[in-house]
Amino acid sequence: MAKWEKMEAKKWWAAREIYEDVLEKGPKPNNMSYELRVSHFNILLNAARKRGIWRWGVRFFKRMVEQGEKPTIISYGALPSALEKGKLYYEACRVWDHIIKIGIEPNLYAYTILASIYTAQGKLNIVDSIIRGMGVYGIEPTVVTYNAIMSGCAYNNMGSKAYEWFHKMRAQNISPNEITYEILIEALKKDDKTKACL
Repeated sequence: MAKWEKMEAKKWWAAREIYEDVLEKGPKPNNMSYELRVSHFNILLNAARKRGIWRWGVRFFKRMVEQGEKPTIISYGALPSALEKGKLYYEACRVWDHIIKIGIEPNLYAYTILASIYTAQGKLNIVDSIIRGMGVYGIEPTVVTYNAIMSGCAYNNMGSKAYEWFHKMRAQNISPNEITYEILIEALKKDDKTKACL
């Protein structure tokens, strides 16, 4: 393990310990302490998601709910993303259903994660429905949304599908960025269709 990786791991564990201290011994509940606790939770949940340690993300989420904290859309966005990293697609979709059931309006980030989850499962017809359904909440997909879908296609050896999504994005007048082209080239390379890129 590289020196900087060890330092990052130490920071993660230190942050986790601070959060647990705040939960157990922290300030008496008030509006400010509530915001602090939820903010710490969201930071750690996102860190767990980024590091691919989804089990910790689930534990933090359960602990937060047990402590009586009300998760935010940021919390509910990070949890399915962490579950997706662990390939727990069913559980991630259950979290999404719960978000809708309790009346939290999903944001662009949450929709992008949901589209990514279904792309990873090869359920692109559902991804189509998600993109169309975003409009109900007045949310428009961005290049990041389409990049997530194309990246999922590339990862799952569906280069032709990534190329189709590229054209859907262009049809929506969404401009590709450098990342889009990198994803698309990688996807088509896997399908041995790099001539389509030229």
